[in-house]
Amino acid sequence: MKASAVRVAALAVLALLLVSAGAALGPSFSTAAFATQSTNTANRIGAAADWTPPTVSLQTPALPLRGVVSLTATAADGETGVHDVAIAVQPAGTTAWTPVCTATAAPYGCTWDTRGTADGVVAVRAIATDDAGYSSTSTLQLAIANHVGVTLANPGAVVRGAVPLATTLQDAGTAAFTVRVERAVAGSGAWSTVCGGLAAPYACTWSTTQSADGTYDLRSVAVLNGVESVSNAVTGVLVDNTAPAVTMSDPGTPLRGTATLSAAVTEASSGVASVKFQLAPAGTSNWSDACAATAAPYSCAFATSAVPNGGYVFRAVATDVAGNTTTSTPTPARTVDNAPPTALDVQTANGGGTPGRLDAGDTLTFSYSKPMSPASIAAGWDGTATAVVVRLQDGSLVGLGGDTGDTVDVLRAGTAVNLGSVLLNQDYIKPDKTSLQNGTMTATTQTVNGSQVTVVTIVLGSLVSGGAINTVTATSTIVWTPSPLATDLAGTPCSPAPATETGASDREF
Repeated sequence: MKASAVRVAALAVLALLLVSAGAALGPSFSTAAFATQSTNTANRIGAAADWTPPTVSLQTPALPLRGVVSLTATAADGETGVHDVAIAVQPAGTTAWTPVCTATAAPYGCTWDTRGTADGVVAVRAIATDDAGYSSTSTLQLAIANHVGVTLANPGAVVRGAVPLATTLQDAGTAAFTVRVERAVAGSGAWSTVCGGLAAPYACTWSTTQSADGTYDLRSVAVLNGVESVSNAVTGVLVDNTAPAVTMSDPGTPLRGTATLSAAVTEASSGVASVKFQLAPAGTSNWSDACAATAAPYSCAFATSAVPNGGYVFRAVATDVAGNTTTSTPTPARTVDNAPPTALDVQTANGGGTPGRLDAGDTLTFSYSKPMSPASIAAGWDGTATAVVVRLQDGSLVGLGGDTGDTVDVLRAGTAVNLGSVLLNQDYIKPDKTSLQNGTMTATTQTVNGSQVTVVTIVLGSLVSGGAINTVTATSTIVWTPSPLATDLAGTPCSPAPATETGASDREF
C-alpha cells in the first residue's frame, strides 16, 4: 500500500475513534487546539478550534453598596476571545436574576443604581461567554445599605454613674441588625466598645465609672451581614464621677437677724452647680435648708428669724454639674437668738468717796443681754468714753413719791440718752430737788455666761449744780427700766421690762 493511502486510513480510524469516544463519554472540554484540516487534500477531517471556556472574576466594590455603584469584571479567553460579559443581580429572597448590563469589550462593567433594590444582601454575578459559545460565571454576595439611618441619642453634656444609651435605626425594615456603641477619648478616633451585640430596641447602659473622668466622643454602629453603618458621633460628652470638696465656714455665735453662711468649694471637672446650706437643732439630725448659693464666692443670707431661738449645727452640701454631692463636716453648735435685748443687770460702786452718797469716782453700770448699738443709745456714739451728765431727781418730780422714789438718768448735750432710768429705792436727794453731776460714759463688750453682752459704765465726776444730796445708810435693791429706743446690732429694740439689781441688798454708791 502506498504511504498516502496509509495516512488516509490512519486519519479515518482516528476520526472514528474520536466520534466513538464522544458518543460514549459525552461532550467535554480540552486544553488542546487542533489544526482545521489534514495534509491529505483528498480526505480532509475538521476538528474543534476552541474547547476551553473563558475566565471571569467579578471585582468586589466598596461596601456597603449605596447609590450608583460600578460593577466590574475581568475576563479573558486565549483562543477564540471573549464575546461578552453579562452582569445580573438577585435580591435576597428571590430566585430570578435581573440583568444589569452586558459588556462586549474590556473593561467589562457598568454602573448600577442600587436605590431601586431593597437594603440587604444581594447576589451579583458576571457570566463571561467566548466566541465559541463557552461560558464561566463569577458570583459575589454584596450588601446594600441605602436606607438604614443610625442615630445615637445624646446622653447629655455631662454624665456620671450608669448612663442609658439609646440607638435608633431608620428604615431598617425587617433585617436583623446588631448594634454596638463605641466611645473614644474626645478627638482621638480610637474607638472601643461600650456595649455590643444589641438587638432591637438597641439600648444599653454605659457604666462610666469604668472610664476615667474626661471628655469622650460616642457613636453607634449597626451591622448586617458584616456590613457596618455608622452614626454621626455625639462629641464632647464629659464624664465626671468625682464629687467636689467642701468646707463649711463657722458662722459664729450667737446668730440673729440676717446671718451670712459661707463655704469653700473645690471642683476640678464639671464645675459647681450649687451649694446648699442646712441647719439642724443641736443634738439631732433633722436637717432643713437655710439658703443656697450657685456662684462663687459660695455664701448666702440666712434669715435667722425663720427658726426658733436655740442651738443649731450647720453644714454645706456641694453639688457639681454632673450631680455628684459632698456634705461638709457640721459646725459646732451655734446659738440662734432673735429675742429682743433686755436689761440684764444694774450695779453701783463706791469710788472712794462717802458711802451711800453720789460722789466723784462712783460708778453706775448697766448690763444688756446682747451686744448693743452704741449709736442707738446716744446719737453718733461709738462706745468710746464720752462726756455725760448724771441727773439725780427726787421721786416727787417723776411721780414716784418723795422718800424712796429718787431716780437717776443720764444726759448728753442736755438730752437724755437712751439708757432709761434707775429707781434707787432710797432717799438720796432732798424733796423736790435735782442734782446734776459730770460723768464719763463708756460701752464695752463682755462675755457673760458664754454670751457676749454690752456693758455701759458711768463714772461720776464733779458736781455741776444742785447739791442737795443726802447720805443714805440703809441698804436697797435698785431697779433699772431700760429705754426701748436702744437697739441691738440687728436693730431689734430693747425690751422695756425692768431689771432688778442682782446680788445681796447693799448700800448704793
